[in-house]
Amino acid sequence: MKKHDPKIQYLQKLSKWRSMYEKNTSLQFLKYEFKNNIERPYKQLAIFTQLWQDFIPPKLAAHTQLNTFTRGILTIHVDSPAHKYLLDQLLRDGLKDELIKHARLNKPPLRKIKVIIAQLEPTPRKKPYKPYKSYKK
Repeated sequence: MKKHDPKIQYLQKLSKWRSMYEKNTSLQFLKYEFKNNIERPYKQLAIFTQLWQDFIPPKLAAHTQLNTFTRGILTIHVDSPAHKYLLDQLLRDGLKDELIKHARLNKPPLRKIKVIIAQLEPTPRKKPYKPYKSYKK
């Protein structure tokens, strides 16, 4: 047979299209998942953490936690109904408009703030906890 036989070339070309693809065993798909599920949401929340610290009184901020930001809705967790009431009053008195104005450059822009009563996740301590030692024998 000839080396440049058109039938053999056709079969070789066809075998490239009809053969099974090699499985992608790399972890490249994790890069996309990480970017969409971790990096982007936390980058968007980082914008609001600074605004939150600037506009919310420190005593009230200690009882709140920014949870998620999806489709223009910022979800905030509050640890008690009393603090939810105080935060609602602040938001209605113009804090919501101020936050929307300052976060206008964010994509997607802030449209709504949702406050939910939930148990806050514990923040890491600066110093490790040392239990009280009893000196009684």
